[in-house]
Amino acid sequence: MIILHKISFQIVILMIFFISSRVFDKIKALIYKFFTYPFMNAASNPDVGLGFALLYILFVSFFWFFGLHGTNIMNGIFAPVWLYATVQNSIAFKASQSLPFIFSQGFFDGFIFLGGWGMSLGLLLITLIMGRDKQARTISKSSIAPGIFNINELVTFAYPLILNPVMAIPAIIGPCLIVIWTWFWISTGVVPGAALLIPWVAPVGVGAFITTGSWKGIILALSNLILMAVLYIPFILIANKIAKNNDTAVSLNYLGRIQFLFTGRNYAEPQAKALRLQQRAELKQSPNLQDRRVLKERYHKEWKTLHNELVVKYRQARKDKKNAKQLAKKNRKIKKT
Repeated sequence: MIILHKISFQIVILMIFFISSRVFDKIKALIYKFFTYPFMNAASNPDVGLGFALLYILFVSFFWFFGLHGTNIMNGIFAPVWLYATVQNSIAFKASQSLPFIFSQGFFDGFIFLGGWGMSLGLLLITLIMGRDKQARTISKSSIAPGIFNINELVTFAYPLILNPVMAIPAIIGPCLIVIWTWFWISTGVVPGAALLIPWVAPVGVGAFITTGSWKGIILALSNLILMAVLYIPFILIANKIAKNNDTAVSLNYLGRIQFLFTGRNYAEPQAKALRLQQRAELKQSPNLQDRRVLKERYHKEWKTLHNELVVKYRQARKDKKNAKQLAKKNRKIKKT
């Protein structure tokens, strides 16, 4: 009896498993027929795909703004679509055919998530050039290196980007505008589409080159970064006013800072102006190519020396201002007591 009972129990289990597997297969088929297939078909449609891409990016940024991992949340819905598009694009790329999909995983990793969500690398660059808030500048300096590899947890939680009402508009709406900008250049055929899957930590520009196989991808990725940095400028200026009111601002010469960052020279300085004029005059008076080379080498050394002097000068100016503020703070405390 015990043996028969065990056998009958195993038969019942097998029957339940068989029936449930058939039922689940039918349920999965119905889900694919009425939900998955229409969704993927719509997302892959060139006319509708842009809307799905904008929806995806909008909610990724929206969830991140409130401290939730927007990428993981939205990838639960959209990852199958983007990966399917990537596979089809890879097959077409290998066969030297036109790519069937514009939006794929490589599109977002190579052109949109530059520095992470909110395209925060643009925010870091513009903060270092124009930002006056001490904490934001300190965080930006520390976040540039990981930001190049699209890692921005430090920016998200320490800058911070989450629950930051000033940066909400550019961080959430800005990437949507960049999606439209990128879609335009790829749809018109000026820039090749994203054909290959790339690591999400691929450096800015490198990932775009790998996924498109063209130098035009690098140009488009860098233009996206510059445009996003420009979009952050008005909001950085608002943050500067807030920092000034909170007495946490540092003084900056914006134009001179930009020149000094990219060229190592600040032509607002009298010494730099004089050296520049002298260099131009001597080069004009030296038609000989060899003499011009010697002059360029000499002036290269002089510019390097001047650069070092300016660095020391700027650092000393910062220290003097800091000491002056501390002294003023002490005097205010003494007056209160």
